[in-house]
Amino acid sequence: MLERPTVVEVTAEGPLGTPQTTQRASKTLLLVPGQDVLGEGVLLEIHGFTVTLLAPTPNDRLSADSGF
Repeated sequence: MLERPTVVEVTAEGPLGTPQTTQRASKTLLLVPGQDVLGEGVLLEIHGFTVTLLAPTPNDRLSADSGF
């Protein structure tokens, strides 16, 4: 329980499965005892989209007319 106003930083990282594309988002806010965080609460946005290509692999040879 908070006894006095406190500055906090909320942080999130993701996606966790692909470290080379990890993004980080944070928000600093003042929490006051007895006051709720109103609205949507604490909302963090992590931008990006991770795509894992399963086929063809880097060693596969493809012809110009082949689909994949």
